[in-house]
Amino acid sequence: MYSLAFYESGILLNGPPSSKYKGKNFLVTAAAGATGCFAVQFAKRAGFHVIGTCSTEAKAEVLKSIGCDRVIVLEKENLDQVLAEEYPLGIDFVYESVGKDLFQTCLKHLARHGTLIIIGYMAAY
Repeated sequence: MYSLAFYESGILLNGPPSSKYKGKNFLVTAAAGATGCFAVQFAKRAGFHVIGTCSTEAKAEVLKSIGCDRVIVLEKENLDQVLAEEYPLGIDFVYESVGKDLFQTCLKHLARHGTLIIIGYMAAY
């Protein structure tokens, strides 16, 4: 599994944008952070529709500039409501680093056979 991930990582970063994930969506929580920005760009390069969460409009502008298709500013929008209305079939891939309520919302909206990647739990720090 790890070798496949590294193999695909190399292809995605060195080759042309992929169509393998066209039509799939990828949610990144805390997307304006260091690993979040990487995940946004990586997912975009892979061909995903990328959704990112952040806390301010300034961070939202950064996310748009690096390829985020839909930015959800958590101070202004309700993540649960946005995902239910705009992504009724669920989220195919979730890159989650916040935890607590945000984790529960992501889990609730994970698509059938979706993938949830947990890389941290900032809410507990």
